[in-house]
Amino acid sequence: MPDRFASSSFSARQRAYARNEHVSNVYTPGFVVDGMEWRGWFTNPDDAPLVRQPAKIAITVDFETFAGQLRVNGSADNYVGHAALLGFDQVTRVLRGENRGRELRHDFVVLEFEQLELEAGESSLVAPIRFEARPETAERYGLAVWVTEKGSMEPVQSLGGWLDADGSLLAADGC
Repeated sequence: MPDRFASSSFSARQRAYARNEHVSNVYTPGFVVDGMEWRGWFTNPDDAPLVRQPAKIAITVDFETFAGQLRVNGSADNYVGHAALLGFDQVTRVLRGENRGRELRHDFVVLEFEQLELEAGESSLVAPIRFEARPETAERYGLAVWVTEKGSMEPVQSLGGWLDADGSLLAADGC
């Protein structure tokens, strides 16, 4: 049975992180914090690296029913937005291989990823966010949004939060 979470675009993104020396190699699950590989999730998840520098920009997100808008203060020539719809409490029943007969549990699964083109709005840069996933895809959802400078994979600012059952952002926390 193929990996139901696999995507060639996700694999290409992982290879780009490796090519740009942000991760040592491509593997799953891989965690990137503040633009660099972090292997501590399974050994000590409470020791996640802290953000090294204060944010250069401010971002806000309005998000309801799996769609919304990212707003950034800055110049459209300098920034690119990114959004990931995350699935939690995912269960896979393994039929073959070394994990045959087991149920594997998954959190922080990227269900959908969008690169967002920012355009000039009235007082900030804006980009629409729209995902196709619906409540039956996951037991619980989260949203991660971040902004990078063009040509860079390191975030300048990020924001994340839980979504309610209707796909609306409950509360967001940025770093």
